[in-house]
Amino acid sequence: MFERQKDLQFKNLNEKKRLAAGLVSHCFPVVSHIAIQMQYVREISNQTFLKRTVNFFPTSHAYFDMRCLTKHSCDRGFKLTSMVYDMVNCHKKSENGNMVCHCKNGPYAPNCISLAYDISINYNKL
Repeated sequence: MFERQKDLQFKNLNEKKRLAAGLVSHCFPVVSHIAIQMQYVREISNQTFLKRTVNFFPTSHAYFDMRCLTKHSCDRGFKLTSMVYDMVNCHKKSENGNMVCHCKNGPYAPNCISLAYDISINYNKL
């Protein structure tokens, strides 16, 4: 029961942050599309267990932090929002890298996850 409550609180807080971030069209009027391709990997076994792409359009919220997908509702996740802001400020079109979620039990706990990401940004034509 406690884990379910904590998970609900996390989801509510995340939703508030997402709504407070504003829309892509307001934060980045020069951007037409942002795509974040992700590959979630279990650190201990180096095994990919999920690949996903999240697309952001002008009508999407400008909140790019991704949740950690560990079994026990990790509240840390992957902070990509500031990275996207920096990319737009520098007018970069792509960026890729890796991040490790520093889970509750330490960065290399059996359920710890890393994220390989590839961010692509399309800008409006002038």
